[in-house]
Formats: sequence, C-alpha cells, structure tokens
Amino acid sequence: MTTKTLFLVRHGESAWNLAVAGLDVAGMYSGVDHPLSQQGAEQGLLFRERWRHAAAATEGEGMVGEAGAPPASAAAAAREATYVQEFARAQRVFSSPLTRALQTALLSLQGHQAVARHGITLLRAAREVKNAAGRDTVGCNTGHACKERALSLLAQLQLGRDARAFDACVDP
Repeated sequence: MTTKTLFLVRHGESAWNLAVAGLDVAGMYSGVDHPLSQQGAEQGLLFRERWRHAAAATEGEGMVGEAGAPPASAAAAAREATYVQEFARAQRVFSSPLTRALQTALLSLQGHQAVARHGITLLRAAREVKNAAGRDTVGCNTGHACKERALSLLAQLQLGRDARAFDACVDP
C-alpha cells in the first residue's frame, strides 16, 4: 500500500475577508470571486519564505521553528523537520480555480519543485462550497481565464515583482 501525504494550505486574506472584518457590506457584495488583499499577497510571500527557509534548515544543521525560534522539544523538531521535508518534496500541486486560492498558490509555491515540473493544476472540486450569502464563492472564469484573472489582479498589487513571473505555473 502506498501512503500519500496531503498538505492543505488556506488562502491568504482576501478582499472578501477584509470587507467582512470591516463590516463593509458594499465591499462584500460588489463583486464575485474576490482576489487577495495586499496583506493576503504578503501572507503568501511570507509563507513561501518560511517554508523555503525551513527546508534549507532541515538540510543543514537543524530545524528552526516559528520566526526562527527553536522548536519546543527534540521530538517536535523531528516532526516539524519531517513535515517540512515532505512538503518540499511534494509531487503535485492542486488549487481551487477561485482567484484568491490560485493567487495564494502562485505566490507561496513559486520555486517549489512540483510547480516547476508540473505547474499548478486547477480542480473545481477543490472550490469552496457555494452558499447563498457568499458572493466570494461564486466564480467568474474557467480554464485559462482563471490564470489570466489571477495574474492580472496580482499585477495590481505592490509586490515588488512582475506578476508575469508566475505565468508558466498554471495548468488549467
């Protein structure tokens, strides 16, 4: 029997999350398929920095915990190192086609070996469940248009890089 490990990564803060937190009803219902907010994009970039740093550390002398702090125990350090190594060696990356999920995958997994080899495969079965009140769960594109929308909206954020750097990463 083959054992496979599945890592689930939640999307960064979206425009919907920001509107909900601020009780901005107009912001919640003025569109569908809300993209990442500026903070959400920064969360994706920070996640990438952290997993890459942790993966490099597991290859070196030791594992570091959150924000560079040592893990609480040797057992915790060993578990964390194993998870990080498995994450870095993941063979495939799948994403919901919703903009915020794809943007998070593009930002946080740039440079991951699975993305370099196979791209990010969009799975509509990975979408959030649609509900009557949540316009954020309503998609507005399919196929290649999902990637184009995600890249276009990333380009509008101040990320200090060209969003087209992520162009080859998606396999709709």
